[in-house]
Amino acid sequence: MIASTQRRHVALVILSVLLACLSACRRSRLASPVIAEAFLVDTHVKISVFDADSGETGARAAVQKCIREMRAAEGRTTAHVDTSDIARVNAAAGRRPVAVGPETRGLIEKAVEASRLTRGGYDAVLGGLKILWGFGTDRTAVPDKAELNRRLRVSGMRQLELGDGTVFLKNSGASMDLGGLGEGYLIDLAVRSLRGSGVRSGIVEATGDLAAFGRHPERPYWRIGVKNPRDPEGRLMGVIRLGGEAVSEGRFVTTLQRLFGVIRLKDEAVATSGDYERVFIENGKRYCHIIDPRTGFPAASGCISVTVVAPAALDADALATGLFTLHPDTALAVIESLPHVEGIVMTEADGVVRQKVSSGLKNRYDAAE
Repeated sequence: MIASTQRRHVALVILSVLLACLSACRRSRLASPVIAEAFLVDTHVKISVFDADSGETGARAAVQKCIREMRAAEGRTTAHVDTSDIARVNAAAGRRPVAVGPETRGLIEKAVEASRLTRGGYDAVLGGLKILWGFGTDRTAVPDKAELNRRLRVSGMRQLELGDGTVFLKNSGASMDLGGLGEGYLIDLAVRSLRGSGVRSGIVEATGDLAAFGRHPERPYWRIGVKNPRDPEGRLMGVIRLGGEAVSEGRFVTTLQRLFGVIRLKDEAVATSGDYERVFIENGKRYCHIIDPRTGFPAASGCISVTVVAPAALDADALATGLFTLHPDTALAVIESLPHVEGIVMTEADGVVRQKVSSGLKNRYDAAE
C-alpha cells in the first residue's frame, strides 16, 4: 500500500453518527459499536461496526480478519517493503521488467486510467520528486533547481511500460509510488472484507479516508461535511449525505453548527485533495504536498480543495489527487465529462473561499447559509 506521507489531506466529516448509531444499536444485534484500531502503512486505521449478522462476537472476528487482510495488502503493494512488487519494480528500473501479481497490476492499471482521465494530472511515477521535496519528513524545503529538473526528466508515466504480466520503468532514476489511490484501495478492500463476513453497517477510516457502508441507523444515508479549507476553526463548506459509500478525511462530530451545506449520497465514494494540511512555507510562499507532474513543483493550479464523488473509494481518491493539479475550470469540466462522477472544486480569491458544484451533485448538496 502507499505510505501516508504521499497522501493528500482532505476535510470530510460524518455528522451525528455516534449519537445516532448508539441509539440505533439498541435496535440492532449489537448493544454498542464494535471498534478496533490499527496502524498500517504509516496510517491510523479505525474500524467501527454497528450491525452484523452474527452479533458482537461475529463483528469482532470480522474486524480482526479485515485488519489482517489490510496488513497483507500493505506487504504486497507498498514501495517501502523490499519484497513488494512496487519495491522490486523500482529496484529494477532501467534494467529489466518485473513480474507482478494481479493485485499490483490492477492498481497500476488504475493509475494509468486516472492519469488519462485527469489529463496527466495524476502520476504514479513521481517517487523521486516526492523524496526530493521531503514531504512526510521534517526536512521539507525547496530543492535545488538543477536536481529538480534532473529528476523531472526521468519521472512521469511515460517511464512506465506494462508487459504481459510485467511492469518496467524505462529509466534507472524513475521511481513508482501509488500515492493518491492507496488509501482508497485499502478502504475498498476493508469494506469488501467486512461485508463478506456478514457486517451490515460500519465505518472504516484510514488517516483521512473513510468509508461508511450500509444503511445509517436512523435514515437512508450518512451525512458528510465538507470543510472550509481556510478556516482554522474547522468550519465546514457543506455536508454530504452518504449511504453505503466511502469518504476521505472523515472524523466524527455530533453537531450541525459550523456547516456550509449538505451532500446527499447513495452507494458512492468521496475523496478530497487539498493544500491546507501537509504544507510548508518558504520565503513567504506556500507549498503543498501534491506534486504537479508537469513542473515537478507542488501544485499551484488555483484549486485549494477538490472533492470527488465516485462509485469506489479508489477511483474518487485518484481522481481528486489528479484534478487538484488542474485549473479549477478544467477540473470541474473533467468531473462533468465523467459518467457516475460528481464533485466540488474550491478556490480562494481576496480571502474568500468559493465552491463550484458539478451539475449532477447540486440537487444533493445543500450549501450552508
